[in-house]
Amino acid sequence: MATRTTLAVAALLLATCTMTLADGRYGVDVSQPASEAAFKCMKDEHAVSFVIIRSYTELGDSDTAVVGTAKAARAAGVNVGVYHFPDTRKDARSQVQDDLSYLSKHGVKIDEFWLDVERSDWGSNHTWNTHFIWKMADEAKKHTKAKVGVYTSESQWTPITGGSHRLKHLPLWWATYDGTPDFAGFRRFGGWKKPYMHQYEGSQDLCGAGVDVNWKE
Repeated sequence: MATRTTLAVAALLLATCTMTLADGRYGVDVSQPASEAAFKCMKDEHAVSFVIIRSYTELGDSDTAVVGTAKAARAAGVNVGVYHFPDTRKDARSQVQDDLSYLSKHGVKIDEFWLDVERSDWGSNHTWNTHFIWKMADEAKKHTKAKVGVYTSESQWTPITGGSHRLKHLPLWWATYDGTPDFAGFRRFGGWKKPYMHQYEGSQDLCGAGVDVNWKE
């Protein structure tokens, strides 16, 4: 997920948008605050139409920056989703409830809710890990009308879940930094035959904000 750097992605994103915009939608994800001005710049100059904002951290708390960043994005005309980075020390269901409750309390309207599954403090029990993820997804579906999905890659999913197919019914936000805004390089894993979205560039700087870059059909 995104961390602020001084790398320049503007030329890359502008070029890919110019060449293939008709074939898909471009967006970013952020783990740091971003302003309305930054989102207006992204939308107007780089065809960014959506943002996925971190709403919960592996430390077991809501990311309070989500409120201001979400409102800034909406004000700029950019669609908003969030990603939940789980704390495996806490109950799976209660942390999702806490996350969604915080968003609702602060008036954050979301289109998508993603479960971030990547190496952190996961243990070695694949069955336990998979059931934990399933419980989070199940709880999210009970409390939001937003699209609920999984953010991961084969290199993360397999060590954590043993390659489980149990979550294959959920949309996949596929993370592979190959610099290409398409699904051409996707290889099936976890029961997923095709991603919903591709995170194809990581840790970039766009319009003064630290972002990762994403593409949807």
